[in-house]
Parts: sequence; structure tokens; C-alpha cells
Amino acid sequence: MYIWSVGVLYIALQEVTSQFRREIHSVTDLKIHLVCVTKYRRSVFTKESIELVEKTFREVAKKMDFEIIEFNGEDNHVHALIEYPPKLSISQIVNALKGVSSRRYGQAGYKKPHK
Repeated sequence: MYIWSVGVLYIALQEVTSQFRREIHSVTDLKIHLVCVTKYRRSVFTKESIELVEKTFREVAKKMDFEIIEFNGEDNHVHALIEYPPKLSISQIVNALKGVSSRRYGQAGYKKPHK
């Protein structure tokens, strides 16, 4: 009976610990909920523009070695749940995401909130 209980406990612990990011000298579970709003909360996002922003976020995440777990948006803001390594600061992540997505959004010809 005890061997079976230990086996179940081991499997349960293995499932719980598999969600952690494992690196050479650290085991982490760092997550942030990022909400990016448009200027003056104006409604400018469409379904297509939100898809472009999501695609851009995921490309930046792949290059910088972090993960977009969930992404969602409405007409005046987007939400992203991000899991990141300790070597990156939140400001580095936000600067990269907002800079690249803003540039690609403008290049695609979508409406800007201030015009």
C-alpha cells in the first residue's frame, strides 16, 4: 500500500513540477499579465489587427526566449499572459513587444488612435 501511495505522489509531483522553467542554475515560474491599452483608450483594434499584434508578440517571444501563454484583445486593449526567464527584466520584454508590434501595426496601415 505504501509503495503505491509513493508512486502516485511521485507522479503527481512530476506533473506539478513540469510547469517550471528549468535552467542550469535555477528553477523558476515567473509570469506577468501584461495589458497594453491604446492612447486615450480609443477603439482602434479590429479582429485582423489583434491577430497581427498576437503574431508579432509570439515572434518576439520566440526570439527573446519567453512564452506567450495566453493572448486576447478587445477594441481598445490587449492582454498577454507571459512566462519569462529570470535573465530578462519586465521592462526589456515590454519595450521589445510594444516597439516591434507598434512598428508592424503602422507598416500594415492600420488606424492609429491619435489620428
